[in-house]
Amino acid sequence: MSDSLHVAILDDNLLFTATVEAALRRLGHETAVFPPSDAALCGLAAFAPRVVFVSLAVPGPDPAVWVRRVRELAELADAIVVAYTGHKEGERIQAGRAAGADLVVANSAVMSDAGAVLRQALR
Repeated sequence: MSDSLHVAILDDNLLFTATVEAALRRLGHETAVFPPSDAALCGLAAFAPRVVFVSLAVPGPDPAVWVRRVRELAELADAIVVAYTGHKEGERIQAGRAAGADLVVANSAVMSDAGAVLRQALR
């Protein structure tokens, strides 16, 4: 993939996000990490990512709330949303799809090969 993209990661797991961000930067993409919060949504909109990776494992009763919140941002209407969670968390996977994620994958897929997940999302 030769074209550089703006790619955002919305997650509160610092080790996970640092690893994924480093992998995406090695591929030439411009990245930004945002914690799941109302204030972060403003920064996310200003960053104008082409792809947003969203964790479905953030604390709270509704695992897909941040997928919905990203989808509600008019500035990100054309962004591709990739949600991720544990591979055996069927309820969260369904919630992510129902909330509007374009792709829902396992954490391990993102961690082991973020570039491949990004290519899959862009198809």
